[in-house]
Formats: sequence, structure tokens, C-alpha cells
Amino acid sequence: MRFCSGLAGVSFILLIAVATGALASPIVAEAQIPPGSLAAPPIFTADGVANVVFNGGTVDQLDASAASAGAAGVWVQDATGAFQLLLVGGPAFLKDTFRAKFPNGVGVVALTLIAPPGASSRPPSPASTATPTPFATPTLAATPQPPADDGDSEY
Repeated sequence: MRFCSGLAGVSFILLIAVATGALASPIVAEAQIPPGSLAAPPIFTADGVANVVFNGGTVDQLDASAASAGAAGVWVQDATGAFQLLLVGGPAFLKDTFRAKFPNGVGVVALTLIAPPGASSRPPSPASTATPTPFATPTLAATPQPPADDGDSEY
């Protein structure tokens, strides 16, 4: 007596393998970034802003992460879509106002860091490093004229 044949047998074996865990998904090793930290070091623009991803955490963790990145402020959108500003290392009453907008902490979110004025982490402004070239009026070359038609041309 034959137990299973054809595709029915394959389906039965697959069902047994799934039920017993024999087909467990492979484990993929990924670099884990801990909550309460930035996903990557920020790169501030010449204007002193940097867009980064915060890996979620408490308001205090956000404040500490932003401080370690050299930021003076953090803009984050709240649940209504309005931007809220956290002044890094600012007075407690300002942090309490920010915390009221994020009572369960801040989730994994893209945010904008603001560098303090004159921060060394910002690249120098291109205007301060480049010498502007004065605008020169281009001279127009004489426009070449077509040869005179002497009547002997085939065209």
C-alpha cells in the first residue's frame, strides 16, 4: 500500500516539516543599533542642520544623543504633524513641554538636528572659503558671413 503519491505526498511532507519546525527561517545577523541612539553620526550642512534617524527612546535619551552629536536643538514632528523643538540641555520647563507632546517617548523617526552657532562640526561655509570671481562680460566674435554667390554654384 502506497501512503502518498505525487504532489499530495510533497504537500504532506511540507506540512509535517512546518509543523515540527524543520523549515525554520534562516537567522540573518544584522548590526543592531540600540534604542535611544542615532542611527548614524550626523553631517551638518553649512547652514548648521543635519537630518538623522533616531532609533526611538525617551526624551532624555533623545536629548543625550543630540548632545553627544554636538546639536543645540532637535526638531521632531508630533502625532499631529506639527514640529516640536527640543532645546538640547535646555531648562527643565522646556523639556517638560516637549515631553508632554511625546508622553510615551519618541519612536523611530527622522528628525532634524540644529548645530549651535559657530560649531566646529559644521563644514565651513563655501562663501567664506571661496574667492568670488568677478563677472566678465564676454566679447562677441564677429559672425562669419557666408561666401558671396557668384552664380557658378550648383546648389
